[in-house]
Formats: sequence, C-alpha cells, structure tokens
Amino acid sequence: MKHVGIIFLLLSILVPGVMARIGEELPLKNLEPGIHYVPGELLIKFVSHLSQQEKRDILEKYQMAFLQEKPTLGWELVSIPEESEFAVPKMISVLQEDPRIEGITPNYYRFLEWEPNDWYWTEDHLWNFRILRMPEAWDMDIEAPLYGGDPDVVIAVIDSGCIYKTWTDTEHYTDENGNPVDVDFAQAPDFENLNFWVNTDEIAGNGIDDDGNDYIDDTEGWNFVFDSPFPSDDKGHGSHVTGTIAQSTNNDDGGGVETLKSAAGMAFECTVMIL
Repeated sequence: MKHVGIIFLLLSILVPGVMARIGEELPLKNLEPGIHYVPGELLIKFVSHLSQQEKRDILEKYQMAFLQEKPTLGWELVSIPEESEFAVPKMISVLQEDPRIEGITPNYYRFLEWEPNDWYWTEDHLWNFRILRMPEAWDMDIEAPLYGGDPDVVIAVIDSGCIYKTWTDTEHYTDENGNPVDVDFAQAPDFENLNFWVNTDEIAGNGIDDDGNDYIDDTEGWNFVFDSPFPSDDKGHGSHVTGTIAQSTNNDDGGGVETLKSAAGMAFECTVMIL
C-alpha cells in the first residue's frame, strides 16, 4: 500500500488538476477532502522570477510550509494551516489575491480507472456500464468536477418526464369517475444531487412567457402531455433513463446492501433537461 500512495502523490504533483488562476473560481462542487483531494495540502505555482527564499517568505506569511520543493516542475507541494472541510477552498480564495502566485490547485488523488462505490456497480449488476467500458471513460475526465462530466453540458431527456422534485399536482388528474384528484410526486432519493437544468430566462409562476418561446413558466422543462411546466413522471420510464444518464453517483451509504441510492449514472456531473 505504501507504493500505491507514492504513485497517487506523484500523479498529483506531475499532473495537476484544474488550476485556479488569479480572479477565477475553482470548481470544487461535489468534491470532498480525503476522497477527491488530499486534506491540508495545495499545489502552488509561483510567478517565475521568485527565488526559493522569496517563496518561503510567502508561505510563512500564510502559515504554510513546503512539503516538496520541485522548482524544475514549476509546482510546489505545500501544507496549509488546517485540514477542515473548508480549509482548501478557503485558502485558494485567499491566495488568488496574491499577485506572486500564478496558479493553485488541490492535491488531487488520481486513480487508475476510477470506479464508484454504488452497490449495483460493486455487485456487477450494471453490466451495460461494463460493456461500454465506463471506468475508462470516467478516468478520462480529469478536470473538476472529476469523472462525471461537465455541468455546463446539458442533456435533454425526451421521455415520460422525471421524478425530479417533491410536489403535488392538483390540476391534471381525475379518478375513475372523472373527479379531480391530487397526485403526489416524491423526488427519487438518488436524484438529490443531480444537476437539473433551470431556464434562467423565465420567471416561475408569473403566468408570462418571459423568454418568448411560446411556453409559459417553463423554468424546469416542459410536460407535453398536460401542456404544463411541471415535467413530472407518472410512467417511470423517463426517470429510469434520467438515472442511467446522471443520477447521483459514488454516494452509496448502504453499508454493502441494496438501498435507494445503490445505482450509478454515466455522466453524473452533467446537467439534465426534462422534456
């Protein structure tokens, strides 16, 4: 295991992940210390004209210290004062204001053929994912957020809708006698961290087609069956497809048994538009 740890460390040093430049925000959403990056450590790239003593003076100012000095690589591995959950992103925000620092990145773990911990995957029930060689695909995604794609990529799912939120439909359903009935929808537990598309050009609930696309209040997608701005799923198929694409992944807390969070998605960091 010592050899494996050394491999991870060297990969992190030699191949930095996404880098925060001055004035830019580092995307650390859904990344956890101890799982995705080393707590209490940063990789720093100083501006080129600084001497090693000047670099040490900067680290002392921020109560940091060299762990490994690699000036020929252009990056330095340093420790930061604390290892709390917010220590790394907090320190990155502080260091971005220092013009003597050109780039900053967490000390990411790099795993060869990363695999999620979800029960369906570990028990080999997601045979279709293995046929598609998903571990190789996940491992190619080396920019934060890691492995699961890019939130800026929007995937439109044209199906029976999706159980994307918990709410009650009071308008579109009747009983066998034709009397109106309320129908409750509950968000799927494994959709709680899924990135659902939101139409920011539309104002929800004002009864106006703000973006001029002929669909009123379509902030969350569209239900073409009921001609409604609530694309909830009463058939199940659209939710299944949405989950296969992007449901919350590597979040199995079932202790080795099947739970409602046991499945995995292919592109779980991408954004889904429900139609």
